[in-house]
This record gives sequence, structure tokens and C-alpha cells, in this order.
Amino acid sequence: MHSKVLSPANIEKYHAGYKSFTGQVCAGRRCPHFGTEMLEKDGTLVCPMHGLKANPATLVIY
Repeated sequence: MHSKVLSPANIEKYHAGYKSFTGQVCAGRRCPHFGTEMLEKDGTLVCPMHGLKANPATLVIY
């Protein structure tokens, strides 16, 4: 069973990975990482796998 607590090293990796997608376009409303369909929530597109967020009008990850 995996622990829900992330180590500081894993948190840094997550943030570095997230930053690497910032500014990319989610063409077809699909996450640029694995191509997962982005879901719209509260006026924002969100990747259900990674939590990446994008503007629904421009499809740009922020």
C-alpha cells in the first residue's frame, strides 16, 4: 500500500514536471502528457490524472 504523504523530493519532482507542461497546448482538449481527456470544472480544463489546468478558450496549460 502506498502512503498518501509525499516526500519533499517527490513534491519537487511534481512541481518540476508541472512547470515543464506550462505554456503547452492541450490540443483536442487532451492532456499533452498522456493524452487523457481534459475535463471542465469551474470554467477551467483539468487533467484528471495529473491535475494540469488549462484555459478552455486558448487550451494553454497554466
